[in-house]
Amino acid sequence: MLHSIKSSLAPRTVVLTQAYYVVMWLRETTANPTSQPSLLETSIQRLSSLKLMESRTSNYRTQQRSLSLLEHFVQCSGAKHAHNLLINSMDIDNSDLIPWHCGMLTQMTLIAQLVWPVSNFVFPEWLLSSCQFLLVQEYVRLLSTWCEWNSASRKFILAVALLEMGETRKACDHFLRASSGVLTDNFLATILLESSTSTENRALVLYYLKIIELFEQHKASDCIIELACTAITVSDKDDPNLPTLHSIVFTQHLNLGHYVEAYHCLNSNPDNERKSDCLRQLVVTLFEKKKLIDLVSFPYVDMYNELEKIVIGRARSVDLIENNYYNFLYSFHVNKGNLRKAASVMYEQAMRLSQESNSIELLTKEAQCLLACINCLNLVSEKYRWIVRPVVDEAYSNNDEKRNITGKEVLYYKAKKTVEIFELKDIKKEYYLVNARLKLSKHNSNLHTVAQAGPAEIIAVLTSVGLYTTALHICDEFNISKCSVLEGLTSQCLRLSKQEDSNAWDWLIQNNVFDLVNCSNNCVVDVCWNLMKTLTLLHEKKNESKLYKCVASKLLQQGAFLPQWLMISYKKKNPSELLRIILNSGRLLEALDLTLDYINAILGEGKEYFGLDTPLIATGPPVWLPLNTIELLLLELKNASDVDHTYMEPYLKLKNTLDDYVHTVKRVSEDMVRFKTQKSEMY
Repeated sequence: MLHSIKSSLAPRTVVLTQAYYVVMWLRETTANPTSQPSLLETSIQRLSSLKLMESRTSNYRTQQRSLSLLEHFVQCSGAKHAHNLLINSMDIDNSDLIPWHCGMLTQMTLIAQLVWPVSNFVFPEWLLSSCQFLLVQEYVRLLSTWCEWNSASRKFILAVALLEMGETRKACDHFLRASSGVLTDNFLATILLESSTSTENRALVLYYLKIIELFEQHKASDCIIELACTAITVSDKDDPNLPTLHSIVFTQHLNLGHYVEAYHCLNSNPDNERKSDCLRQLVVTLFEKKKLIDLVSFPYVDMYNELEKIVIGRARSVDLIENNYYNFLYSFHVNKGNLRKAASVMYEQAMRLSQESNSIELLTKEAQCLLACINCLNLVSEKYRWIVRPVVDEAYSNNDEKRNITGKEVLYYKAKKTVEIFELKDIKKEYYLVNARLKLSKHNSNLHTVAQAGPAEIIAVLTSVGLYTTALHICDEFNISKCSVLEGLTSQCLRLSKQEDSNAWDWLIQNNVFDLVNCSNNCVVDVCWNLMKTLTLLHEKKNESKLYKCVASKLLQQGAFLPQWLMISYKKKNPSELLRIILNSGRLLEALDLTLDYINAILGEGKEYFGLDTPLIATGPPVWLPLNTIELLLLELKNASDVDHTYMEPYLKLKNTLDDYVHTVKRVSEDMVRFKTQKSEMY
């Protein structure tokens, strides 16, 4: 009996427990909504080649609440699948209605069987077809260490999920591992193989062709080449798909610019007709590149440097508007893997464009050149992410005549830099400025005066036209204070509060408000205030309150009340500073309320609202109170009470609270001294 328990019952119990845990996970895990319907539809179209079950993912987007995976499965296809099984088991017509009290329990049992991980593969198939790619990965992970059922199928759906998430390399590895179950797993055989498949090698070739079709939709050429080469190695010599595989490898090498490999591949194609097609495609591609045929042909290897000089010379001598030589030279260097030279070419083109008129077309082209330069430098090793920037000014001679000791005339030359090193971070900064100028030009074509403006001037202009997010980004890149930007936004909020302007949507949209704030109420004033809140909270640094101070000061100067979110955040970061600016604005009663709350927080009531970890206690860390500011407030209240007796009560309330605080401080100090004295006596 004991041996039976150890050898059979215990392992079986472990498996059932693991399976039950997975079912509980399905019940408790919330299905992931797809925020962008276009991305969802694209994924569904890509998965359509696998002939999965209908996912009905559109139902989820209409739900008013979050659904668990189990609920989502039942609503989409689980209930229908269970109903079909129930109909088949009861041997009745599909159009007949089953009373709920007769079929409910059976239907629930069938749904439980559908999600039970050690039985069929209906639920994982639905999970994949519903585009729940992150949850597919988690589901496979939960089963990977113990479940022996449908192992290859789980690797397959994991690979598909990784592919849709953009992790092509991992997806390729898992597809290769899943190939072992092509003939053994019903799921793989159903969606990937033809009924007439005869041998294992032919089944593997069909499997790889189907997988390659998926990778082609993601343009993952390196993975396609690996899969096709693997299929070639396992295929039979008389396999009719062998020429297709060689053609696939050729096409992907051609797409990657691997012309030598593409040529070798077309030579190895066993089908003469396919070989002819591949050769035609190679010739057409090289002729479309014009002089690339000379660049990739081995007899012309020694002429590459000379060719480069000719092309760059032509690029520098012709008009930029109709100049194609820079782009061709950039493509040439990228094709050969010399990314730093490609980056230098694009930067030189951008530098020349900056000397031209500042039209929107030229600014757009300049920004694109800088982006190409940045992209190339990002692809090289970090220590090589720099380029040599040409300098326009050259050395010049000093015309003053000077003679040496023998009386011979000597010419002195003042040396100037001919080149300077530009790192990736400098190029990025230059791009951000060009992009900001481009936005300003699109916003107002008369703003060409900012062409040679520095970062501070551009920030000021961006703020004046309402491009606050761009201005804040420039502040981040050039380490410039953001106070002026947020003050401008605060003033804009106050103006809109006084007089609503529907045209404000024009500049609000330019600040990506639909991504940053909730615009459901469609009130331009609320959206503007929410934008200010989001940007202030987002850009305020940890343990600082500079932005809070500038926003609060601007509001108080304009006679406005501080928003609740600002009061809450400001109190946690720097309540004493908040108290000072409120007091400086002359709002005695507001300062009084804040002071009373501050004192009570130190004494232990509401300390979390002021960022305090512990109240004033003998065994805790020290806390402090801005007594000078509070005493000034007390004096102001006393002076105000001489004129207006209504201030007498607030004055007395603050004085009594402060006296209580001082009394508590004395008591706690005495307790602290007593505690430390006792502690020292113990040691």
